[in-house]
Amino acid sequence: MYLKKYSIIKPILGQKLKLTQSIFIKNFSAKPGLYNDKYNAVEIEDKILDQWKNQSVNNNDNVSYNQKFDINMISPPPNVTGKLHLGHSLTFSIQDAIARHYKLSGKSVNWIPGTDHAGIGTQSVVEKYLWSTKKITRHELSKEEFLKEIWNWRTHYGNEIINQIKRMGTSLNWNHEFFTLDEIRSKAVQNSFIELFKRGLIYRKQRMVHWCCALETAISDIEVDTQAIPKRTLVSVPNSDEQIEFGVLHHIKFPLKVPTSELEHLSVATTRPETMLGDVALAVHPKDERYKNLIGSEVIHPLTGISIPIVADEVLVDPEWGTGVVKITPAHSMVDHECAVRNNLPIVPVFSTKGKVLESFPIEEYRNMDRFQLRKLTVENVISKGYYIEGKDHEMVLNRCSRSDDILEPMLIPQWYISTKKLGEKSVELVKSKEVDLIPDEYEREWNHWFQNSQDWCISRQLVWGHPIPAYYLDIKDESLTQLNIYKEIDEWWVGSSIDEIVPQVQSQLNKDGVSINISELIDQGKLSIKQDTDVLDTWFSSALLPLSANGWTGPSEKLPINYPTNILETGSDILSFWVSRMTMLCTELSNGIAPFSSVLLHPMIRDARGKKMSKSLGNVIDPMHVIYGASIDQLKSPILSSQLNETEKQRSVKLLNQQFPKGIPACGSDALRFCLLNYTQQTRKINLSLDSVVSASQFNNKLWNIYHFMLNRLKSFEASYPTHFNNRSSNLNGDMSLLNRYILSKFATSLQQIFKGYDQYQLHYVTGNIKQFLEDHVADVYFEFSKPLLYSTEQEPSKDLIDTCIILEKIFETSLLVLHPIMPLFSETIWTKLRELNSNLPTSLQLAQYPNFDELLQLQDLKSEKEFQTVLDILSGVRLLKHNHKIQKSDEIELNIYLYKNQYEYIKNYENDIKRLCKMNNWNIIFKDDIGFTESSLNPEKELILPVDNDRVHITISKESIKTNQPKDLKRISILNTKLGKAQLKLEQLKTKMASEKYQRAPEKAKIKDREYEIELQTQINQLELELQSLD
Repeated sequence: MYLKKYSIIKPILGQKLKLTQSIFIKNFSAKPGLYNDKYNAVEIEDKILDQWKNQSVNNNDNVSYNQKFDINMISPPPNVTGKLHLGHSLTFSIQDAIARHYKLSGKSVNWIPGTDHAGIGTQSVVEKYLWSTKKITRHELSKEEFLKEIWNWRTHYGNEIINQIKRMGTSLNWNHEFFTLDEIRSKAVQNSFIELFKRGLIYRKQRMVHWCCALETAISDIEVDTQAIPKRTLVSVPNSDEQIEFGVLHHIKFPLKVPTSELEHLSVATTRPETMLGDVALAVHPKDERYKNLIGSEVIHPLTGISIPIVADEVLVDPEWGTGVVKITPAHSMVDHECAVRNNLPIVPVFSTKGKVLESFPIEEYRNMDRFQLRKLTVENVISKGYYIEGKDHEMVLNRCSRSDDILEPMLIPQWYISTKKLGEKSVELVKSKEVDLIPDEYEREWNHWFQNSQDWCISRQLVWGHPIPAYYLDIKDESLTQLNIYKEIDEWWVGSSIDEIVPQVQSQLNKDGVSINISELIDQGKLSIKQDTDVLDTWFSSALLPLSANGWTGPSEKLPINYPTNILETGSDILSFWVSRMTMLCTELSNGIAPFSSVLLHPMIRDARGKKMSKSLGNVIDPMHVIYGASIDQLKSPILSSQLNETEKQRSVKLLNQQFPKGIPACGSDALRFCLLNYTQQTRKINLSLDSVVSASQFNNKLWNIYHFMLNRLKSFEASYPTHFNNRSSNLNGDMSLLNRYILSKFATSLQQIFKGYDQYQLHYVTGNIKQFLEDHVADVYFEFSKPLLYSTEQEPSKDLIDTCIILEKIFETSLLVLHPIMPLFSETIWTKLRELNSNLPTSLQLAQYPNFDELLQLQDLKSEKEFQTVLDILSGVRLLKHNHKIQKSDEIELNIYLYKNQYEYIKNYENDIKRLCKMNNWNIIFKDDIGFTESSLNPEKELILPVDNDRVHITISKESIKTNQPKDLKRISILNTKLGKAQLKLEQLKTKMASEKYQRAPEKAKIKDREYEIELQTQINQLELELQSLD
């Protein structure tokens, strides 16, 4: 019960132990010249990168695709649309850590880099660039001129991307670098298309697609952005000076051709009045009592005056929604098209591929009119004719092209498709059987859902930039060749690698069909030609072949590559459906059932600190080079101001940049960025990245610099003072060691176990967390501080304890650099060169090193020694906290008692002077609980401040009377602040422990985001409390 009486002190136990304020740093200048006094990440990293470039340690000398590797990985190729962003940095940080870990484990690793031509994305940005800089469109250039502009763009940004990747300190095999439009990959694409067509998996058909009128191409689902419209809203659209109204449900009368006694017209509600010219029917639910007697009758179209039928459709029509009557426009609505097929209705297209009314449209008034001008005119005409009822606010969602921002138009256009049913079933089975292991496995549900609901894959795009489709058709120039018209009518195509290959196919088809024509003669006479499809393939088609093609494979006629399948694919979870699934389908099919990879590691998407998706228009997209080298606010604004964003978006972006980074971004270096990003991977769905965390990682790097500096100086000092012992030192630790040395070796063994567990399970945040905790908390804050008197000893002969300590320091030095290298390669390489001054037998570079056999170290785990030394630390922590909170000075005469058991004192007595030194205490009283028959009543809470430590096995007390003269004037406020601080620190520690647990990885994403926000809130609260406490000191 007495615990409640000293609750003012109790919360302080939540404070993290910091033995000194960097006391050991004061001695770093003892041997000048070993390091710069200040850690300069940019300078150091650039120097190492230059060394690697000159030594070519990153490259494989063998450029042949016939070399077998233990580990084969493909880097997801960045799009050449522009520079890399932080999402790419995360990808390369994770992959490089994995690759370097495998190399250190003695594996040969082939990590293949490349870039993606990104068809629609690159063509779109080049079109915007040409307009913003030269005020020309692609239609004003020839195809060759436009392609030259795109290739120039690709060269510029392709080189930028490669330089950015290299600056991250990556260990890719640049001799195997690919570009998805290069010769090898192009051959693979062409030959794969032909083979899949032969197998009946590729076909051509007219279907409804998402059509971008601004780019005049079909787009994939991944390129569709959605915009929520809550009510009547004016929206900006490309190529229009005025905004267009959306979010209105227009109610319009369709007069019955034969009115009944109850009804003269049907009321139809639509958000798209511009499509009314394509209406071919009205649909009602067959069980709707209001209309079922009208099924089969007709209404008069309010604009065209033609009669259209009333049909029944229980699939499309919801009698509870709107008026229960739906207009059917099958040429410009996916669901209406399905209804038209079910009811055998005609299809009347209204718009051209440019989004204008067709020139052939029967009503001249509407021809060549833009679809949104038509919307306005349609409403005006319906009003003038007396058919308009009302327009109501209506919540809706707009589908927009992510590349052009255009409002997408559903269009019926012939396209090439891959039949995915069989391929998808096989892909689901591969994951179910763990032949392909999705990590984390929570993505299996998403994988299965996508395949269960996916449709055949539209692989054709109406673009200039991309892989040409190897399909050909007959272009009949002589009208007398009427016997060939059937092939045009049925949309007949022939697939092959060239026209020379197609001619025999066509001739064979004609002979089979009984058409007596010599194709070659007609071509020579100019009466007929064979032309290639002008469309190109979807970018994802070439990307889907990369596990094969990146390894030098050019098509199904070849043997499978020696490095197929790959071992692990690491990529963002956002492209699981669009890339991973398609690689699994195509590569498995083309390799006769062999899955392209055994494991797929998925990382979360990066968002800003507020959880917002990173977008150029929001001004929160950060160039990794700005984090590495630092950037002023003007430098951050520059790419926004020179971008293809409109002026409104530019102003909004600049405003947000000013709010988020008023002083710019400090230079942090790539290793700090990598460390921070990898530490964030505990968030499995979304990473809410604050740049403050990168700055904190940079500060940690600076502390690591000092830690290694200290170790190096002490080892150098040992070498200079005791050269014989140094040169004859053994790596083995024999005989009895001190409790401190047993403690640190046990902590080291435990940390190594956790670090390798993190690497082996691809849980890289385990690695970063354990490295940081061991080096910062255990080595710097404990081992260094307790070892200082020994390390600075001037004895003529070194003691065994000193020799053991120096051997341990060297072990920690070398081993920690090895496990740190995959995370921070440039930093660790710099320190490694200094370590080689002590041991020239070490490899010249960490990139050439391997992990030693850690069995000896791992066997040094000693939980008993850890527990015993933890008692020492608990006493030290308790005394320091009492001193700090009550302003006790070393010279003060304070009555401080420590109650403990004799068996505890046996392992504490050797460190009693160290505790006093670190606490700056002259004396205290040790009272053995055994001697006094200790019970709770042995303490007097009325006269003593009581602090229990070591799970209440040790009690530290101070006489209240003896500290009265040392109380600060504002003691009450300080006590309150310390109480709040202790509680906040304890909560933060508990939260971090929870977030670092394996079980936490399966927690819902919403809970993780909430915890992350709470973590930031607690850290902010702690910072504020500490600042106020400092002001009261």
